[in-house]
Amino acid sequence: MADYSSDPSVPSVPASGNLDCSSGLPALTDFPAILIRSVCETMVPKLVAEDIPLLFSLVSDVFPGIEYNRAQMTTLKKLIRSPLIIIAVTDFYNNCVKVRCNSLNN
Repeated sequence: MADYSSDPSVPSVPASGNLDCSSGLPALTDFPAILIRSVCETMVPKLVAEDIPLLFSLVSDVFPGIEYNRAQMTTLKKLIRSPLIIIAVTDFYNNCVKVRCNSLNN
């Protein structure tokens, strides 16, 4: 019996189901496009920059003729750039530094 617990592609399968349920995506009949998008969006954040073109090359070899359409995520990008998020992240970072410094001093 195969052990898939350490297979990096395993999170892509449930993620592809989640992508299909969200709006603005291809219909379920376009499953290869959904699967490609899921694989790319779950794998790219885990890769170093030099390996990203290799992933896209592998995906285009495995799924010839199917194009990867990256999600724009404009609302998420807008929220990340908002001043309140920047302040919250800065405060979180400062608190982490304080906790770390206190633990080193004790």
